[in-house]
Amino acid sequence: MSGAVSSLVIAVPAHDEAASLPAALRSIRRALAFDGLPGVRETHLVVAADACEDATAAVAARHGARVVEVAHGKAGAARAAAVEHALRLCRARAEETWIVTTDADCVVRPSWLARQLEAAGQGWDCVLGTIRIAPLPPVPAALRVRHDAHYFADRAGPGWVHPHVHGANLGVRADAYRAAGGFPPWPAGRTGPWWRPCPARRGCSAPTRARC
Repeated sequence: MSGAVSSLVIAVPAHDEAASLPAALRSIRRALAFDGLPGVRETHLVVAADACEDATAAVAARHGARVVEVAHGKAGAARAAAVEHALRLCRARAEETWIVTTDADCVVRPSWLARQLEAAGQGWDCVLGTIRIAPLPPVPAALRVRHDAHYFADRAGPGWVHPHVHGANLGVRADAYRAAGGFPPWPAGRTGPWWRPCPARRGCSAPTRARC
């Protein structure tokens, strides 16, 4: 399917991320201002505050995001809740609505949304972006080097077709999202919260599209 996007949904799941969320939301605002995003008539930025015990919801509201408070304890379910909340507000048809998602500890590049919408206008129904671990503590330098060595092991030239899928850097047309059934539920037999500490997750970043 081709066609311009007139409605933009930006979904951000967050669990106790009041400290990192302001930078994430500021970067999204910069991306919204980049190149004017021609053709986009409505934008809905929603943060899903998932089982939060800190000021995540208040921080999100203070930075101009809509907030939906949930207690899923799962990133996919929180992301889906943010998307559903935003889609209920959209006036455009599903085929004219583009959904983008990132994470509350991520910083997206200014061209992030423009690149997504460019692909949408060319007929793409889904865009999968990459991530980079930011060169900042608390991630040790050796861990960043090890991550990049594995992550980019199959990279060959500027036309790299990467195999990675990240909720932190994902775009999909709303009708394709519906057809796919949205974000899948937590797999059977898997237990535990999505915010279990992971040293490689803090402070990610991504080339040309998003940084996590």
